[in-house]
Parts: sequence; structure tokens; C-alpha cells
Amino acid sequence: LRDLIASAAELSARRGTAEGLRRFLHLATGVSGFTIEDIPGAFHLNVGVPAAAAGQLPLVRRIVAATKPAHTTSSVELQPEPAP
Repeated sequence: LRDLIASAAELSARRGTAEGLRRFLHLATGVSGFTIEDIPGAFHLNVGVPAAAAGQLPLVRRIVAATKPAHTTSSVELQPEPAP
């Protein structure tokens, strides 16, 4: 939570970008590996959630809904675990 608050200015400057959303999700969940696919011209974001953040899907969905551009739709999906 401290890291999230300390990064508030940086996150605000990057709001509405894929990199800003990825950073926000990483700081809020403590898990890295989120993928953001921005489909050009479709105004849609596909957000991939790493398996380590599976228990935090409701939080991830709220963050995506609150920080994505208003004209953009989104989907949040759990990524499959990588094979050993």
C-alpha cells in the first residue's frame, strides 16, 4: 500500500495507458506478470491476470474498470499457469 501511495503521481501521469495500468495492477496486488493487449481501433483492452493473482480477481476488475479510458471496453481473464 505504501508503494502504491508513493507512486500516485507517476500513476496519475500514466493514467489511460497500458503501461500505467500494468504498473497500478502490479503495485496493488504485489504480483508481476500482468499483460495488457490494447487492440488498435477496437477500443478494447484484454487484461491477462497471472495465476499468482487469481485470488484477487475482483480487485483487478475494479481497478481496470476505474482506470481504463471511458470509451474503452475491457475483459479480464486469468492466464494459464506456465508449464514446468
